[in-house]
Formats: sequence, structure tokens, C-alpha cells
Amino acid sequence: MRNKKDSKNAPFYTDFGGTIREQDGNIIYTAIRSYLNKTAHLCLASELETLTSSTEIEKKMKEYLAKASNEYEFIHGKKVQEMLQTFFYHTSHMVFEIIGESHVSFFYPLPYFKLENLNKAFAESERFADLSLHWISLKSIADPDFHQKYITAFDLQVIS
Repeated sequence: MRNKKDSKNAPFYTDFGGTIREQDGNIIYTAIRSYLNKTAHLCLASELETLTSSTEIEKKMKEYLAKASNEYEFIHGKKVQEMLQTFFYHTSHMVFEIIGESHVSFFYPLPYFKLENLNKAFAESERFADLSLHWISLKSIADPDFHQKYITAFDLQVIS
């Protein structure tokens, strides 16, 4: 999950939520766009090698920021396709639920990687300076002391 400094929900961890846009086509694209934009397109299995190197992370972040406004490239991009393939062809690895007409939640399978290099690059980037990512164990989420202090009621309901 992510933690955003100085947010209205500090010190809570938050989801990667976003707002649906007309060009998204459907709520799945909205969820993918939000996740990818809030992780600089880096938190995917195809980027695991990149995530081991601070230099590579910075290079990929610059590439992402240079292309961030190109909606066509986003919708047809490799990373969107990678996520869609996981959603639809690896369903045993996915937890995916549409809540009402306006919320979608998914747990995207992601191999463990150390977050230090990515969080360091985020801290040095103007766009991502207020963001840090954290692995949170299910044990922590189940702990009432933890989830009452750090997880919003909405996100806890989604996780449940």
C-alpha cells in the first residue's frame, strides 16, 4: 500500500484509487491507469530487474514522466496489456471485485522486491516526493491496533 505525506488521511495507508475518465472506456482501465500512474509504471513483474537498481529506476521514471500525458500510448501500452493479461488469463492469481458501479478493487499479484530503491527515487522526484510504498503483511492488517491506526475503514472493508 502507499502512504502519502501531508495528506488529509495521514498517517493512514491508502489504496491506489482514481477517478474514472470518459476516455478510460471502463472502470478496469481506470483502476489500471491509477495504479500505474501512482507507481510510475514500475510496480509490475516485468520491472523486477529495474527495481534492483536506483539508476534504472530513475531512468524509467524519466521515461514515464516524458510520456505521461499520451493517453493513446497509455491505453495501448505494454504495461496495460501486461496487467490485463494477468486479470483475464491468470484468474487464479487475482482477487478482483467490482463494488457497485463506481468502485473496483483488485489485489494484483506482485513478487516481493525491496522497496528502498523505489522509495528513494520517489523521494528525489518532484512528482512522487510525497509518496512511499510499503509492504503490509496480512498479519498486520488483522491486528486491530495496526488497522485502526493506519488503514481507512473503506480500505479495510475492501481488504476483508
